[in-house]
Amino acid sequence: DTGKRSVGGRCSSRDWPGGRIVDHAAQFAQVRDERFQAFMKELEESGDVRRWGVDDRFGVIRGTGEFTPTDDGALRFVGQNGMGGIAEVMARGLDVRQDVWVPPSGGIRWQRDGSWLIAESRTSTARYDAVVIAHNGKCAERITSTQPCAAVHALLRANFAASLPSKPKPGQAKMTLSSIYSLLFEVPAGVMPAHFDAAFVESHPSLRWLSNNAAKYPDP
Repeated sequence: DTGKRSVGGRCSSRDWPGGRIVDHAAQFAQVRDERFQAFMKELEESGDVRRWGVDDRFGVIRGTGEFTPTDDGALRFVGQNGMGGIAEVMARGLDVRQDVWVPPSGGIRWQRDGSWLIAESRTSTARYDAVVIAHNGKCAERITSTQPCAAVHALLRANFAASLPSKPKPGQAKMTLSSIYSLLFEVPAGVMPAHFDAAFVESHPSLRWLSNNAAKYPDP
């Protein structure tokens, strides 16, 4: 994990001046799988997460500016101590190496005995039985480019662009990665709309999501 302060990567939280918790990346976890639902139920019972977006204050802001509550029946959760709290629960009991960057060139090397040698720093390596790369295509492609996993490597080809290719050529398919910018700001009480806590934004050239962290994590 390249993170220095805590585990989680894009599922992490920060402390805002004044003591509030803010989520600057992943905003909630939505259940789409029975196994994940069972896992989140355990975390809910242990008090590590709570359901969110079930009170008609989560929805969509239409192109007209009108807010429409979402009524899709989906289960959404947030951590009791921010989204980063979910990652911290999942890391319990694990040997997580933080502030570690695996270089894309020679960072992982397959060994003839079937193990993998991982460069955890310029002077330190560790041996593992298997490697799972939870990363975007561009970095994952570079890391696997010299390894005996051609089929996997072919699936990881990627480029950065604001839109999908209009005329992709056969056999040259690539994932398209689009940058997302997250802006956190503080406003006086009463400025944010009182009738919703979070919403996806339609028909705007840049803004896709608006959330009130103070409503998500109110003062105890």
